[in-house]
Amino acid sequence: MEQGLARITARSLDRLEQEDISFHEKVRQQFLFIAKKQASRYLVLDGSQAPEELHNQILRALKFC
Repeated sequence: MEQGLARITARSLDRLEQEDISFHEKVRQQFLFIAKKQASRYLVLDGSQAPEELHNQILRALKFC
């Protein structure tokens, strides 16, 4: 999560982006909870992977829709 927040430091942050890390962690945990309960509707990706790998994972997931 810190990686994602670090990517946006070059611009002005909006109200949600200005929240502390504990807020973002709570939001993340809730999204992961929902994704686990409704796995057929959500794809959870590891954003630390290379863009090409993320792209391939998305394409594979779309083929199964």
